[in-house]
Amino acid sequence: MPRALYPLAFVATAVLSLSAVGAAAQTPSLPAPQSSAHPSAVLPPGEGRDTLMQVCSQCHSPDIVATQRHTADGWHNVIATMLGRGAVATDDQLDQIENYLTNAFPPDAKATPAAPSTKE
Repeated sequence: MPRALYPLAFVATAVLSLSAVGAAAQTPSLPAPQSSAHPSAVLPPGEGRDTLMQVCSQCHSPDIVATQRHTADGWHNVIATMLGRGAVATDDQLDQIENYLTNAFPPDAKATPAAPSTKE
């Protein structure tokens, strides 16, 4: 999904979220899966990590990404999927998360993730 379509996905997500409010009030919610390790222990430091933890932890443990490796396009598709599932974030937050994931968890990384580069 091109970056230009993020706003459309955001609007569609917002509409779907609002339409599901009544149903959600009647359906008991399940707690988000929790990891035994604190996310900061498995997510390397870098610009975008805090944003990832804030946005992604609304639905699942953000350290779940530490088990995945993708290209920039692959992470873009993961983020688009999360938007389709109800993730809510600004375009700036989405860009931060995508850049962080692309740098921290590239497809050729070994078991230990690379520290993302920070722009100064």
